Amino acid sequence: MKRHVKNRLIMVFIGLVFWSCKNQQGTDYNVLTFGPGQEEAIEEAFLSIKDSTNIHLKAGKYRFENLSIAQVNHIKIDGDGHDKTIVDFSGQTQGGEGIRITDVKGLTIGNMTIRDSKGDLLKINNSQDIIIADLHSIWSSADSTSGGYGIYPVLCKNVLIENCYAEGASDAGIYVGQTKGVVVKNCKASKNVAGCEIENTTDAEVYDNEFYGNTAGFLILIYLIYRSEVVM
Repeated sequence: MKRHVKNRLIMVFIGLVFWSCKNQQGTDYNVLTFGPGQEEAIEEAFLSIKDSTNIHLKAGKYRFENLSIAQVNHIKIDGDGHDKTIVDFSGQTQGGEGIRITDVKGLTIGNMTIRDSKGDLLKINNSQDIIIADLHSIWSSADSTSGGYGIYPVLCKNVLIENCYAEGASDAGIYVGQTKGVVVKNCKASKNVAGCEIENTTDAEVYDNEFYGNTAGFLILIYLIYRSEVVM
């Protein structure tokens, strides 16, 4: 009976992820395309972003203090590939996230590399229907001076993380916390304290990944006030 219930939960979650992907693919986005040297315009586009917007960063290197988006729906942020579009936060003068996403419903982000923030590289808070794909999060120095988390959804619902790479975090390369419904698949993590960490999260699937060269490869933390099911 318990196995049957677990299988039903997995099928329900897969259905939710499929619905999320289909719904986002059907969105009619207003596409804003930028190139290197347009950092000021990109920052303004992030701050003033409206529903159903796609911010596309062409191949090249971009330098920012930080970027943030809050309280919008159906957003896409993408580049020309993790080996072509590089977003660099090494010039930050104070701590904080590289990219912070808050209260967003329907987000797709990827096809780029983000690197070298003082705090977390990508933090997604209190959001739902999230796709993080082909995103590389990297710190040049894998030590205590690196930010804590590379890819960091927390307090979210329905999250898919796939084909991503995380390196050099002083805590976890990929961290998912207090989230309902997450799939982490076909990802790699190296030179972090923890390659991947799932904490107080319900209905999680983590499979077909490679976590190597970390202090700890894969951590699951569950406190008694939460009921978590992790399938590997």
